[in-house]
Amino acid sequence: MAVAAEFWRPIINDFNPIGPVRPEDVSRFFVDRREDDPTRSPLQLLKLSFQDSIWQPRPPYKALLTGHVGSGKSSELMRLGQELAREFFVVWFNAEFTLETETANHFDVLLAMGLAVHAAAQKDNLDPDEQLAKEFVQSFAKFVRKFDRCCRWKRDCRAFL
Repeated sequence: MAVAAEFWRPIINDFNPIGPVRPEDVSRFFVDRREDDPTRSPLQLLKLSFQDSIWQPRPPYKALLTGHVGSGKSSELMRLGQELAREFFVVWFNAEFTLETETANHFDVLLAMGLAVHAAAQKDNLDPDEQLAKEFVQSFAKFVRKFDRCCRWKRDCRAFL
């Protein structure tokens, strides 16, 4: 019976994953809904619209992905990020994982995003300026003290303060 459990566990987890999908898992989970017609693929439409908006003087491109839990919104965005990573510096940021969503405010989001950019640059060996990161965190210091809450990013901030 242990053999059956070992066989079925990864299959069940593929359809009912324990935790969010990570960028490195997207290739296993991603299913292009319009593979036979790339002109109607949500992924390709997002990619083309984003790329076209970069060089236009109009306001930046915005897209809204909606759907029930598990419908593939995050997977679609991760796949888009993977395709755009050949041309752009892509930063993975999950506010739900990084912040306490019940108490986070716009300052928390901005600070966490800034730290995510710095961490991604370090991970890609781009040698980001530590002083700029320190100054960025210090510029938010009064907000961090004012809204003193327990967030996952706080321990990372203390390294810069």
